[in-house]
Amino acid sequence: MTFGAALNAQLPTPSLPGDVKQISVPEDCDISPIHNGLIKVTDLSTLSCGFVNLKGEYVYPVKFYCENNVESEFSGGCVVREQNGRWAVLDTLGHVAELPAECKYVTDFVDGVALVWNEVREHNKAKVTIYFVNDKGEKVFPNFEQTVVGPSYREFVKPGKLNEQRRAYYDFNAKLWGYMNDKGEVVIKPRFANALAFNEGMAAVLDANSKLWGFINRQGEQVIPPTYKAFPGQFSEGFCPVLLEDNRTTAYIDKTGKIVNQNFVNGSGFCYGYAIVGKREGLGIRYITVDKDFSERLTLDGVMAFPTDSKNLTRGHLFSDGMTIIQGKVYSSSGAVAIQGNEMDDEFKPFSEQGLAFCKTKIGGAEKIGFIDREAKFVVVFNKDGKHSK
Repeated sequence: MTFGAALNAQLPTPSLPGDVKQISVPEDCDISPIHNGLIKVTDLSTLSCGFVNLKGEYVYPVKFYCENNVESEFSGGCVVREQNGRWAVLDTLGHVAELPAECKYVTDFVDGVALVWNEVREHNKAKVTIYFVNDKGEKVFPNFEQTVVGPSYREFVKPGKLNEQRRAYYDFNAKLWGYMNDKGEVVIKPRFANALAFNEGMAAVLDANSKLWGFINRQGEQVIPPTYKAFPGQFSEGFCPVLLEDNRTTAYIDKTGKIVNQNFVNGSGFCYGYAIVGKREGLGIRYITVDKDFSERLTLDGVMAFPTDSKNLTRGHLFSDGMTIIQGKVYSSSGAVAIQGNEMDDEFKPFSEQGLAFCKTKIGGAEKIGFIDREAKFVVVFNKDGKHSK
């Protein structure tokens, strides 16, 4: 009896349709989630990467170097290191734009732009010019080009996410954060020690004096005063999870800053009317879903630790396309198991573009790696036969 059948025979498990697309990849490789329609394939034996689309076409062969300090995944563009050591920018169509030789570092792209560090030496000091580029490698937002001089300047900061026509940016001379709009115009002047993306008209900002987190609106007005020591969540469906001063209790606040519930150990943002929370019971913690009245809906059976999203931190939004991955199972936002594995050690990664999720499983005793749809059917399967484009 398979693990899936033993758990719940009615739930879908990964299956292999006859018309599934087959894609050749290196024998020892890593497959990344889909971004802008492209999948990064990393050859772990050579630490090089390339990009393939869902048709099985290599838009970029596996030849670019992997760097520890960049993810090299598409977000309106992609940054890679070429074989000659130069940094380059890729678009989704197969065009490579090599950056200047004095370019010492480039951040990952975030919603269409990346930050470039050009460095020259003058009188034993580094003169660093920092500017934005698009997916053609062209300079954009000229008003935000900055020059910093120092003995050995290193302060790498990624662009903020572009949400609701607002993007956080860092002033490297003032060492403060502000916000620009999608056209590269200042809309909120730098005055924060840190600044997060907007969601539902609100953004969490770190006060430069008190070093406490509060929230501003799109006009930059302080709506919720600096209150919280810990990194907050973001507003979703009218509520935001925050950690209280005891560093043990997660509360939910509304858009006025009023605490509407403080009965949980930790909690996620809301998605389709539900959030995942941890509830202390005796010496342990039980993980459940709650609705917007904070009434308990379902217990996440077998879940022993709060699922975290490394990019959004503990109180982040854990759901992607209404689904989240917890300990080898795919859950809907209500807390119901939507897809279960064929084996105990099946691996899933979050649903992303086109409603697809990475899946590693065994079917008929053979390992299958690829992307499944919401019905658990493989859409593409990767064959580790080494017959990929190099």
